[in-house]
Amino acid sequence: MKTGIFYEIGAYGTTGKYLTDEDWVQSSRQRESEDKELCVPLKFAKEYENWKVFAVEALPKNMASMLQNEDLIKRENLYLINATIGSHDKMGVVDIVDLARIKDGIYGSEHLAYLRESNVFVEERQQLSSTAYYTFTITLDQLFMSLNAHPDVLRIDIEGAEVEVLESYSFQPRPRIVQVDAHQINRKACTRILQDQGYTIIDQYWGDRADDIYAEIL
Repeated sequence: MKTGIFYEIGAYGTTGKYLTDEDWVQSSRQRESEDKELCVPLKFAKEYENWKVFAVEALPKNMASMLQNEDLIKRENLYLINATIGSHDKMGVVDIVDLARIKDGIYGSEHLAYLRESNVFVEERQQLSSTAYYTFTITLDQLFMSLNAHPDVLRIDIEGAEVEVLESYSFQPRPRIVQVDAHQINRKACTRILQDQGYTIIDQYWGDRADDIYAEIL
């Protein structure tokens, strides 16, 4: 038996925190019975004894909120990481925009997201203001190397930057499962990248939304 490594990139809300429960298998069964979203299918229960969860969140205010959540910080196998994931290791500007302005248009106006300059969602570039800040972005490869922990399961929800991040990722070694909240506008591109890397697309309408991709490597 071994410890599984789960990364949630864009982790505000920490979908995978149930994996750090003392009996994560039982927690999984409970979530499944309640039609709640599962990060790791129950078939993996026989292969992993427990999990380490790396919750990576870029927005400082979101990270501050997570650090004030007693339920999160008391979990010994859950690690909160304030980092912005990009296609290059570089200093740049991150915008926080109201997704009501986004072409996709399926999200409510109260939903905030961080979007990089190259993001195709943005109809107009905003000037640097209180809604933007400078940050140092790192690639997935650099993140995993720095933490000395490569994912068995990788979940990505970074509000439109999924394509550039996946294109820059070496996939060496490959996570067994990749889940991407790709949004309608990026779903085809993310699907192509994963298939080119040898993944089988299990579901393109995974979870409770029609823009999630669930892929496994055979």
